[in-house]
Amino acid sequence: EKRTDLPNEFWRDKLNGALHCATLELDGEIASVLWIYDYPAERPIIVLEPGEAELTTTYTLVKFRGRGLYRALLWFATEWQLRERSRLFMVVDSHNQTPMKAVHQVGYHEFGVIRRRAIRGPKFSIAKMKAV
Repeated sequence: EKRTDLPNEFWRDKLNGALHCATLELDGEIASVLWIYDYPAERPIIVLEPGEAELTTTYTLVKFRGRGLYRALLWFATEWQLRERSRLFMVVDSHNQTPMKAVHQVGYHEFGVIRRRAIRGPKFSIAKMKAV
């Protein structure tokens, strides 16, 4: 939709080449978004292989926070994407406790730890991380 009343977070990843997103609507209003990058997209952090996707950049409007919507949206997007892909990844800042708790509740497991940002730097390959 051509909406101007939503924050930049609802559009940023579309501009960066994400092909999919999941949104959550509450009481007739869009409340939250979760962007999904699938192979062959190269995200700023993970290099994806065939059959993989990275669920990333979620945002919930302030007035809807604290209601478990992030976890609900993550659960929905995970189930949806696992019907189409064999592996999913997420990169979560360990200092951000809300998503850290939710990703574990939904069933994600820690695969590795990235100790530096890679926004414009080298990408991280899961295949290379497994080999180390």
